[in-house]
Amino acid sequence: MRNKEPPYVYDRSRLPEILTVAEMATFMRASEQTVRNRIKEGKLAAIVDDKVIRIKRKDALRYLGLEESA
Repeated sequence: MRNKEPPYVYDRSRLPEILTVAEMATFMRASEQTVRNRIKEGKLAAIVDDKVIRIKRKDALRYLGLEESA
């Protein structure tokens, strides 16, 4: 039985266009701090505006090696 995880955890076609750090962490099955660290290290592209961090779906999939087919 599946937990109450968002549908995009099992179906990446339902992944939002823009993700929050929390959504990316859920998708990666990692902590939010891990996501922040990858952004700070330059390994994961993100839009950072003051304290607001957003990640584009294409960048999330690229980071995980799951790039969308064009």
